[in-house]
Amino acid sequence: MHRPPRSQLARPLTVAAALAALTPAAGPAAAASPAAASPGSVPHGLDLAGIDRAAAPGDDFFRYANGNWLKATEIPPDRSSYGTSAMLAELTTQRTVDLIRAAADGAAAGSEAAKIGDY
Repeated sequence: MHRPPRSQLARPLTVAAALAALTPAAGPAAAASPAAASPGSVPHGLDLAGIDRAAAPGDDFFRYANGNWLKATEIPPDRSSYGTSAMLAELTTQRTVDLIRAAADGAAAGSEAAKIGDY
């Protein structure tokens, strides 16, 4: 069996050792991030309130994972499906409309804000 010379193995092993040494140093600092604990932060990840714990995950995992969300959320009659993406799109559209209307209210005639509101 042919073995590569030590010089060919030294560099990858050095890089691997350096990465292994630096990984623990980066972990705790990221966990204590002040942005994650700020009062205005938006929750993200799994919606644990949407889980239906009455459903057995082994029998119907979809119902277990989404049951409470399905019970609480009404799909609009003009849509075949509805989810968090559609909800986010609607929220973004409404916030954009509100910003445009707020810019137009009380703006001086001919100003950029008035032009945006007039559009």
